[in-house]
Amino acid sequence: MLTKEDARNLIIGELARDWKRSVPDVVLVDEQTMEKEWGWVFFYTSARYLESRNPLHALFGNAPYIVNRHTGKIHVTGTAQSIEHYIAEYERTLPRR
Repeated sequence: MLTKEDARNLIIGELARDWKRSVPDVVLVDEQTMEKEWGWVFFYTSARYLESRNPLHALFGNAPYIVNRHTGKIHVTGTAQSIEHYIAEYERTLPRR
């Protein structure tokens, strides 16, 4: 079973693969991380946006990542719907207990 730090490190690796070439200052927004029974939802943006809050520095298409604490699997959400929609959609895929 993953710890939050394990899951966070997985996402840092994903960000390095998916974003670092185009957005070298991509960072996790730790205060927005959501913890669920099954794992976590991680959000990210550019450090420049966090510092300035200028929309010109915001990322677009930065769909939050879900990490399942039991399996270690990463699931990319989307940006067209609310995060609540994507969480509910993900939860429907989980085995019933």
